Amino acid sequence: MLPPYYPPTTPLLGGLAVSPKYTIIYDIIDDLWNECSEYEERYMFTKDPAMLTMISVTIMKVNFWQDLCLESEKPL
Repeated sequence: MLPPYYPPTTPLLGGLAVSPKYTIIYDIIDDLWNECSEYEERYMFTKDPAMLTMISVTIMKVNFWQDLCLESEKPL
């Protein structure tokens, strides 16, 4: 009988300080809108239907973060 398999764990960062890319949700939303604008510009030049899909997905991401932001602002 084989011993149990334990998957390898992620190595620790060894004391490296990792700072988050965003400090507030509004920064995430702004970056996503900028990303959406870039996809719109690409679509205008290429008419690639994949860009429409990327625009839709990015808008769904924006909606998710906006909903999360609104939920966090609700009083208890």
